[in-house]
Amino acid sequence: MNYHRQCILKKGKTTTVSWIPLEFAEKGKIVDLKNDGIWEKGWTVEAAGTTLPTHFVIDRSQEYKKHRTRTDI
Repeated sequence: MNYHRQCILKKGKTTTVSWIPLEFAEKGKIVDLKNDGIWEKGWTVEAAGTTLPTHFVIDRSQEYKKHRTRTDI
């Protein structure tokens, strides 16, 4: 089974939170994130938190996107 971990990531003065594959979710590791279909290189993992099965993370993400579409948020 594959897992993702919720992480705080930083690039320059920008900070974000993202679910990333467990094997990359280590403090100090440099990772790439996909934003609107474009890969952004050079994000540093500042902290790693909760771990969940990948299928759960993907399912919740899709539910969130559907909800935003329906509610025009």
